[in-house]
Amino acid sequence: MNTILGTAASPYNDLAIPTVMGPVLLITRGVAFGLFAFFFIAEVVRLQWTTLEYAAGSRAGRPHLNQFLTRATLILFSLTFLYSWTFLKIVSLSDHIAMLLSDEQQWQDLITRLSGASASSIPLLHITIPSLVGAVAFTLLQYVQDVFIAIRFVILSLLFAAGPIVWALGVSELGLSAIKGWFKTTWKVSFWFVVFSIVKAAVVPVAANAFTQAGGVDVIVATVYATVIVIALFMVPALTDAIFSEANIGAVAGAAMTIASFATIRSVAAHGEAGHGLISGGDRVTSIRGAVEAYKEAGGAKGLFQRFLPSNGGGQSPERPRKR
Repeated sequence: MNTILGTAASPYNDLAIPTVMGPVLLITRGVAFGLFAFFFIAEVVRLQWTTLEYAAGSRAGRPHLNQFLTRATLILFSLTFLYSWTFLKIVSLSDHIAMLLSDEQQWQDLITRLSGASASSIPLLHITIPSLVGAVAFTLLQYVQDVFIAIRFVILSLLFAAGPIVWALGVSELGLSAIKGWFKTTWKVSFWFVVFSIVKAAVVPVAANAFTQAGGVDVIVATVYATVIVIALFMVPALTDAIFSEANIGAVAGAAMTIASFATIRSVAAHGEAGHGLISGGDRVTSIRGAVEAYKEAGGAKGLFQRFLPSNGGGQSPERPRKR
């Protein structure tokens, strides 16, 4: 596919980002290794200090040095050998999903038919509001998709260049949120094409049916669908943000935890009277729908387990005495 970015190995040219940004990556990766060394030393000093405070009894929680060393090793290994591979897998997976959701040839045929409706010029004295709207929509349609691709390419390039620095910050607990944000933003921007493919898959058959009923490419019909496509392109980032919102991600994770809780309880209940004793008679979950309702009533997976599983008195585990 030819775009204003040129011909690329993939339909959207985003797999060329590591090649295009290669010189910049050399600089940012060098900075990242320097930051990694700095934050590694700073985190070791911090953990040693908190260990002394814990030994003196002035700190309740014991620092987890092994977790820190494991995290630092994984980040260093990934930054050295897996960074470009990880980025390309995220982008490539999104592109493949997008291409599976819509037929690119049918989409190009629709764009050609819509563009053909604006081929005839309109005399200046015969310009009306519908014809003016149509002219603007057809003009935007010719450029907005390439601009959309270019903006996505630039944002992904910036994320690719800044990624090593963000990954290096993850060696510290304070920088874990930054690396999580990098992954989430990279996924969201890569997913723009998935959301746009869903829009294309919905628009193409509806527009084709409208043209068939109109007996050809009607200017009014073409104007409507050109306007819809342009508006949809501008809405793609907002729609993607909605898909990746905390509420939706939490809902999916909660549903998965509910099903897992349901399966665990049913499995235990299937092994004799001891298992049946874990489930109270009136609150027995008998279906996935019941599990979802129980999940909502209990206030989450944690509440669901507290509801069905036995607890110590008030439902809290006894505190383990801390060694002095």
